[in-house]
Amino acid sequence: MSTKDPVVTTKDPVVSTKDPVVTPKDPVVDPIKPVVTVSAALSADLMAKSSGRTKSSKTKMGTWFDKAVNVTISEADKKFLADATQNVPVPDNKKSEWSYKKFTAKLYPSAGLPHPADGAQASLGDCNMLAFLNSFAYQHPTFLKSIIKDRGNGTYDIAMFDPKAQAITVSVDSNFIADKSGNLIVARGANNSAVWLTVMEKAIMKYNQVYKIWDGDGPAKVEGFGSEAGAPMLTGEGDSYSFDRGALAKSSDLTRVVKEALKAGKLITGGFGQVMTMNGLKSVTGHAYTVMVPPNNNTMIAMRNPWGFSPKSDGGADNSHDGILDISFDEAWFKTIDLRVMEPGIAGGSGNTGPYQPRTSFQASGFTADDMEFLIQMHQGQY
Repeated sequence: MSTKDPVVTTKDPVVSTKDPVVTPKDPVVDPIKPVVTVSAALSADLMAKSSGRTKSSKTKMGTWFDKAVNVTISEADKKFLADATQNVPVPDNKKSEWSYKKFTAKLYPSAGLPHPADGAQASLGDCNMLAFLNSFAYQHPTFLKSIIKDRGNGTYDIAMFDPKAQAITVSVDSNFIADKSGNLIVARGANNSAVWLTVMEKAIMKYNQVYKIWDGDGPAKVEGFGSEAGAPMLTGEGDSYSFDRGALAKSSDLTRVVKEALKAGKLITGGFGQVMTMNGLKSVTGHAYTVMVPPNNNTMIAMRNPWGFSPKSDGGADNSHDGILDISFDEAWFKTIDLRVMEPGIAGGSGNTGPYQPRTSFQASGFTADDMEFLIQMHQGQY
């Protein structure tokens, strides 16, 4: 999760040449028309309790992009973004363990559109990035698919925005970082496959390698990547705000924030300040979740772990609901939760008002018992 804030926003997809190696031209493509459906504001009494605003007077992309807005990138950087075959380097301290390997990608394995259950966080500590990408998949799956152009040759063009909120294309291929055993250390789908989440993660790595928006660890320094720093790369809108633990007066206010924000198309990630248990399941601290509509009136909030499972209080793990925690109105839980709300920009001003539909045990996305056991073992030391 972000260390700077408790938690951490064309209708036509950008099309590039069929040749994956593009000459080093400026990556800015035809500008996306600035026709944005304005996302409705939250109720005034709720907004009065918000903090951590990232709206900027320098760029529409938000305060995380202020330092980069006047940076002129080199011709080599332009070529790096446009050339799908160029990758971010493996960190020096991991070169003996990690390397790039080619994978076959099945972008949308479960429903023909991006779905949060299509992939899961692996070894990288980029839970915030995956949490906001899964918020897109939950809120705006059609938009998310529209910005990923499959060129049919194992390369992909991703429509993004530079720090000046100008449209660019970032191109990636199907080579992803894996360990010595060939296991993806980046986001992975069933049977150690690449999915839309893997492709988007790689595009954001390339973007950060050039523009240096986030300074964390791991490849392209994306570990710890804040949601509010990543969402604008896809939406062209950097305004966001948080609700810190204890900022809201009562648990019903937390539910109001979630329902109002999601209905207006906004993206929400969240986290826990303390380990709590409910119905035999545990929350994870220092970790980002995707926030979703509660399934019924007895539930305060629904939060999904990008691991795809929830740790159990007895030390085991539960993968029967894709990592969803349905948290009832409990004041003790309420006091541990913080939220980050991000404006949707070009993704649109209306969103999901229905509860998340889990892919039970990931089976609809092809995840097997062996897949889940691998993920559970990978994350066991983190809870």
